[in-house]
Amino acid sequence: MKRLRNIVGPQVKKLREQSGLTQPMLVARLQLLGWEISRETLAKIESQIRWVADCELVCLGKSLKVPIESLLPGKHDLSKLMKVPLEHEDAPVLLKYSSGEFRQLLREFREVRIVEERFPVKSRLHGGWKGTLFNTFFVGAFNALPRSLVRRFGWHLLAFSRT
Repeated sequence: MKRLRNIVGPQVKKLREQSGLTQPMLVARLQLLGWEISRETLAKIESQIRWVADCELVCLGKSLKVPIESLLPGKHDLSKLMKVPLEHEDAPVLLKYSSGEFRQLLREFREVRIVEERFPVKSRLHGGWKGTLFNTFFVGAFNALPRSLVRRFGWHLLAFSRT
């Protein structure tokens, strides 16, 4: 089975084609933004063979004249990719960041407030006795523990930012 290196490739190709751009035309736009990229590299990105850096996502969004969010798969596609049913689009953990690393990612914003949210959270995915057991006992017990004990086991990080 092919190991996927990015989740934006199919959307890049779809948006490029919808814009009436060929791969060489999109490459030219990307190069004007300062990204030294070849048509072959773009083809690898669209085929999900090559990973995509965050700064490259910005260039792709600008060159396709779409917000970066448009490059990400929708809930249905992401659910299929992660092979789990999702309650909401941001449910899977794609990357793990410490608060400091997350703050560093947001350094371009004038104002940033990061909220650390303890997990796990109550699930709507599972019903019956399993759902009740998970939501009542596991989530309740985990959330009753002192933050100092659970901090290293993970947090959802939420950022409120202003440019």
